[in-house]
Amino acid sequence: MINKPVIFISATSDLRTARDLVGKVLYSMGYEPVWQDIAATEGGELLDVLRRRIEPAALVIQLVDQRYGAEPPLPTKEFGRVSYTQFEALEAERLGKKVIYHFLDDKFPTDRAAAEPPEIAALQAAYCQRLKDTNRLRYEQIADTSELELSIRRISDELAALRHQADRRQRNLARLGVGAVVGIVAVAALTLAVFQRLEKQAAEMNARLDKQTQELNERLDTAQALVKAAVTPKPLAAGQTQPDPIPPEILVKAQLLSERGNAEQRALGMIALNQHQQADQLIQQLKSKPGNPIDEAFQLLSMEGDNWYQAGEADKALGPYEQALSLKPNDFKAHNQLVCALILGRDGDVAARRLRAIKVSEQALKLVPSGSTDWAKTQNNIGIAWQNLPTRDAAAKTKNVEQAIAAYQAALGVYTKTADPADWAWTQDNLGLAWSDLPAASTAENAENLRRAITAFEAALSVRTKDTHPADWARTQHSLGLAWLNLPTGNHAENLKYATAAFEAALDVPAASVSPQSRLSDETGLSWAQLLAKDFAGALASARPAAGEDNIYLPLEINYAHAVLLSGRTAEAQAIYLKHVGEKMDGTDKSWQQAVLQDFDDLEKNGIESPEYAKVTELLKQADKTKPPSGKPAMTPAPGK
Repeated sequence: MINKPVIFISATSDLRTARDLVGKVLYSMGYEPVWQDIAATEGGELLDVLRRRIEPAALVIQLVDQRYGAEPPLPTKEFGRVSYTQFEALEAERLGKKVIYHFLDDKFPTDRAAAEPPEIAALQAAYCQRLKDTNRLRYEQIADTSELELSIRRISDELAALRHQADRRQRNLARLGVGAVVGIVAVAALTLAVFQRLEKQAAEMNARLDKQTQELNERLDTAQALVKAAVTPKPLAAGQTQPDPIPPEILVKAQLLSERGNAEQRALGMIALNQHQQADQLIQQLKSKPGNPIDEAFQLLSMEGDNWYQAGEADKALGPYEQALSLKPNDFKAHNQLVCALILGRDGDVAARRLRAIKVSEQALKLVPSGSTDWAKTQNNIGIAWQNLPTRDAAAKTKNVEQAIAAYQAALGVYTKTADPADWAWTQDNLGLAWSDLPAASTAENAENLRRAITAFEAALSVRTKDTHPADWARTQHSLGLAWLNLPTGNHAENLKYATAAFEAALDVPAASVSPQSRLSDETGLSWAQLLAKDFAGALASARPAAGEDNIYLPLEINYAHAVLLSGRTAEAQAIYLKHVGEKMDGTDKSWQQAVLQDFDDLEKNGIESPEYAKVTELLKQADKTKPPSGKPAMTPAPGK
């Protein structure tokens, strides 16, 4: 028997295909390629495994790209903070083994892997630079697999030397074999002891690996439950157009699933990480497998719907959710997820979808005990569907919102602040939005409705905090700001003061915790409140477009133009007003010009007058005659202006 020289291949998870190619090339050349798949652990046991795998290797080949990879939970005592892959090469060098580095070009095809944070990428960049600065033996600018294969075959001289050493050792062992027969009896006992010790060490190592595997599986199961709960449709806020962002702590769990989980867990992780196309491809592969009993098919259809729902494409989620409901027509979850998609869907006959959401919700009420939390959740959904049901009829609008209020109050008959704080706060927020939205026959009635809304919003904020519920906190603060802004009675200056404070509180939440649309709405509300309070410098700062901003948010742009005009920069303001002539504000028939003129009326009603209003009005009329409507869609304006 001829022993093949062992060559250890070191690579990160995105280079598995490249590593397999190198292994096949080496094997075809008569060598024994080995490697270690990295699995994250809670301890440092994997470092011991790597040391044992590297020790018998005659040579180490490392594939290097921009990825850092997994790392031990603590810095290593030999090299400090390094990834497992970096450790493999550094440990081999410490043991006096030759390491040959193959640097892969940016264009080299890699396996799919989640992007790494800038801090981690910087660690890998520094590692690569150190290798180059210290003149390690390396091959660079390998752009594809054919170049990689050629690069491996180019080190044939190094490999030939390894082969020669292995053959020489084999011949020496053969010569020693004859003499060894004579001493067999003498060393039998020693050999048996050695084998027993090795067997014990192998058993201990297997036990450690089993423990690591068990711990990893437990972590994956925990992560799966948390991520699944995060991406499953949950109670909505009235007027909400996108699902809430996934919390950062859940994204960490999603990363673990996408890198270490099985196919279903990887798909789940991708959904949370906004890798929706990749998730859909994996889900379709799972669905295409033969068999798929009802439970499994239902789970995959729900996951497919969750993927598009979290992507903000509720209309694409409707098909999978409808199929899931057809498989399990008495499943409460199937009803709830379909209702959420029907409420957020924007394509086709929106009114018909809202009515279907109400019908499906009423069916769901029959599946759960009256007065249960699931019953209350369904009442919440019914309220949102009624409140968001589009109609041009004022009487119908009043009736719809009144039914929404009744549904929210029914839910609050079940939820309590003590037992169900999150659901209670969510429903209070929706109730506040409904009171804000309820048409009024008089100023006094409007004021009473808004006072009730303010009470509901403040109740929600007694549970929601900036630290524990940042997205919810910001949304409720925004709604509270609008209620104070629109309150027609009381001390006007005090009302504006409270409105400004609420919008500023919403903007105090980190941008990563809320959607860009919410951020723009908060800036619009704040700058309008500042305009009404005659704080033109504040409005100018709040509404100023970000540097290099391409997608202009027209409601904020109008506020910026007003602030520029009222600050005395007339020519600059006129240029902004004329720039958007013919553009639509919100996908309806309301034009930019109409919005500007309405704002002038509102400013004058609040005692903010300027002779420039008439001049701008005339300029807009002239421009309107000569400039055809662009039809350019604008972002949806913030409510309340």
